[in-house]
Amino acid sequence: MKQLLVLIALIFTANLMAQEAINFSDSTYEEALQHAKKDNKLLFIFLYDLECSHCENMRKNVLTQAPVYEFLNKNFINFKLDSKSQSGIQFVQQNKIPSFPAFLFRDSTEVDVVNFTGEMSANEFIEEANNALNPMKYQTNLAAAFDKDTTNGITCLAYLNSLKRSIQKDKMEGIAKRYLSTQTESQLLSVLNWKVMALGINDLQSREFEFIRAHKNEFIQLTSQKRYEIKVNSMVKKELQAAVDFNLLAAYQTNRKIAESIALRSVDSIIFLYDVQFYEKTKDWKTYEKVVEKNIKNFGWNNKKMLNDIASNYYRSLPTKDNLLFAIALAKRSNEIDNMYNSNYLIAKLYNKLKDVKNAKIYAKRAFDVATTKNIDKAEILKLYKELGMH
Repeated sequence: MKQLLVLIALIFTANLMAQEAINFSDSTYEEALQHAKKDNKLLFIFLYDLECSHCENMRKNVLTQAPVYEFLNKNFINFKLDSKSQSGIQFVQQNKIPSFPAFLFRDSTEVDVVNFTGEMSANEFIEEANNALNPMKYQTNLAAAFDKDTTNGITCLAYLNSLKRSIQKDKMEGIAKRYLSTQTESQLLSVLNWKVMALGINDLQSREFEFIRAHKNEFIQLTSQKRYEIKVNSMVKKELQAAVDFNLLAAYQTNRKIAESIALRSVDSIIFLYDVQFYEKTKDWKTYEKVVEKNIKNFGWNNKKMLNDIASNYYRSLPTKDNLLFAIALAKRSNEIDNMYNSNYLIAKLYNKLKDVKNAKIYAKRAFDVATTKNIDKAEILKLYKELGMH
């Protein structure tokens, strides 16, 4: 009897667990699409990559929440696809999926009426997915409305908002520019057009950004200092990061000059961050040294990691006496912020390189003590101990 009760409990639990999940079709994509057509529902497609942490969080912690799976089970035919499987690779290529996780809501003609990507909360997911139940929010319909009248800022903004998380978000700048090209300079200065530019414009060399920069005070009055800086900072980061990633010296210098002319401290701080990255990556140590010595106290003096990273570069690539003393000052400043093993060990190495064995031993001992306290591997510090004749 007891065994029977246990068996019944297990069956009940299994059934309950089966109900408390998304009813994903175990058929092929084509069969799931036909099922959706037959039931007159949209097909929801969840594309994931098992090696993607954002996908795993959505799969295990968000899509398993009752409001999410109940909403999906009620309104859609659901299908999931591993992007690394044979059929998944083909699907990704055919549909030009740029990132994962991706969520597609597809009609009977295989057109995505709504799609979006990325990690989000359950509430955010439901908010985005709800658009698939409202034809007025379909990206296809919003596109048609905008194409019908590209001078209408309201329809342009609605279309841009529908795309900002979508797999077509790379189209946003072109759409924004199509609309903004219909606006005179006097018309550009409005809250609506600021919203369009904030969503769609990312090119520092564009006419639109030149206008934003030239009318900084007016836009701050229309929006706020914070909103203005968020947008400008985002644009500067995007453009400088691209130049750093691809070692584009001309593009970096051009966009850097534009960014510098904005005259915002937050932008100047971003420029310094990317200057350090760019000249380290290109091994232009002469320019790197000038940039660091001019700006480190203004923009990096409270960043312990940056201070240590720069001091390490001086140790490896700028080993003159004056530079090594400067690097020691940077590493000591890092140590003031947080007494770390890395900074103590680095200071010891810098002093040793200067043949100042006395101070090298002092900081080597400090590094050893921190390593002991924090249970850090002592292999490298013991090697330095041996080099310094310490026991």
